[in-house]
Amino acid sequence: MKLFTICALGLALLSGCVGKSYEYHPEQGAPTATIRVGEGKPAFVYLTSEARCPKTSVDHNGNATTIPANTRLWVEAGASSLGLGYGRKCTIPLSFVAQPGKDYYILFQDSGGGCAATIVSRGEEGRFDSEPSARREKTEPCPA
Repeated sequence: MKLFTICALGLALLSGCVGKSYEYHPEQGAPTATIRVGEGKPAFVYLTSEARCPKTSVDHNGNATTIPANTRLWVEAGASSLGLGYGRKCTIPLSFVAQPGKDYYILFQDSGGGCAATIVSRGEEGRFDSEPSARREKTEPCPA
């Protein structure tokens, strides 16, 4: 029985049941935007439309993730080396309000001594601008 439980858990982890990408299915005609993980990719990015759990992961393969516009979203970007011998974790919690039709990028840097994250969007002249609605803001902690 133990072997079956261990095999089932391993299969669930390998099949992608854990940490699925954020899936937003807008109503017909509802305003949307997109978000991508930019250069300096963090180990994880979580997104939620409420300041509490559940949090879901954002695609790290450069693909755009559709998100709701005109509503505050909470983003947590970070990297972790826990379990690799030196046990360090660095996360940056942010929130922002996406504008309809805009493309957003989460930029993350981990210097080893600390990390930083920001949300940017492409401006009218093609340059990237910091998102003015972004602020450093934590969500409620998830139950253990």
